[in-house]
Amino acid sequence: MLKGKQKWSDYKLLRRKLFFGTTIIVAVSAVLVFLAYSFLLRGRFANFVVKFLTDYVYQDRDAALAFYWNVFRDHMDFLLFLSAVGVFLLILRFYMRSFTKYFNQINQGIDAIIQESNNDVVLAPELAATERKINQIKHTLAQRSMAEQIAEQRKNDLVMYLAHDIRTPLTKLMGYLEILRRCQSGEEREKYLRLAAEKAEQIKGMTDQLFDRAQVPDSREALAREPELVDGAQLLGQILSEVCGDLQREGFQAPQPVFTEPFRLYLRPEDAVRVFDNLFSNLCKYGDPASPVNFSVEWGPGTVIVAAENRVRPDPDRRDSHGVGLPTMAELMERCGGRLETERRGETFRTAAVFAVSGDMR
Repeated sequence: MLKGKQKWSDYKLLRRKLFFGTTIIVAVSAVLVFLAYSFLLRGRFANFVVKFLTDYVYQDRDAALAFYWNVFRDHMDFLLFLSAVGVFLLILRFYMRSFTKYFNQINQGIDAIIQESNNDVVLAPELAATERKINQIKHTLAQRSMAEQIAEQRKNDLVMYLAHDIRTPLTKLMGYLEILRRCQSGEEREKYLRLAAEKAEQIKGMTDQLFDRAQVPDSREALAREPELVDGAQLLGQILSEVCGDLQREGFQAPQPVFTEPFRLYLRPEDAVRVFDNLFSNLCKYGDPASPVNFSVEWGPGTVIVAAENRVRPDPDRRDSHGVGLPTMAELMERCGGRLETERRGETFRTAAVFAVSGDMR
């Protein structure tokens, strides 16, 4: 009921203007018809017609009067009706010309929506309700367009990050296969077969995410699985063991840090693996093998911090750099419920992955 009253009041000003406009048209038409009847049909007009017929047609006043009576006087009602209709239509024509400005304004508002103008549509006060509706549609479409752009950007970012991250496990996989080709020990072969299988599984998981992302509009919905509660010391210890071993094979000195206290993390293990894969890739590209990579484990309020400090290579090879390593790590750490901290002091670069601890650490 209130909604109906609201719609009725929305166009109150327009209805009022239409009512007064129509009233004025009728009143002006009536006045003009009265004036025509008083001054034309019954006054000077009759004398003019009789005189004209007498002088130029009949040459006889009685004949001219008879013609006037037969044609005009006897049909006075019909002539008055025609006069009233003619005057009304003439005034209505001019009135409708001024009324069509409303439709022109509405068309301009629609054009503003099509052209995606940043300014709000402004209509006549009588069309305030229509103005609100057009601007509401305009803002809704703008929000949808912005959401689509953000979703598209997220998609592009995810594809770029995953494509970048796939290269690190792929490079490691190729390295493991090369070691397998040369090694003689059965135990060593078993070790690198396991590592190669893990990297192949990691690559498969990333390609699955790429495939899922192509079908899901929002990149936040394209994650492989839900976070889980894991043994943080075991997970990070295993990841760092692999990273330090790979760095050592690349010619770096990289002692493995030790977790002295148990703790739990709530995250996707594959995200944590990708964080340190990116760290490994950045160390290989920009780190100086002549200086050691110092890993450390620090404890904060409700957090565990895994930091790596290294000396920056004097002449890093940037031909293979895309500038997405650190942004990827930062986004992955946010998904893990933590954050990434970086700091450069002179020739030393520090990268710290801050993980939020879930539950009691002991």
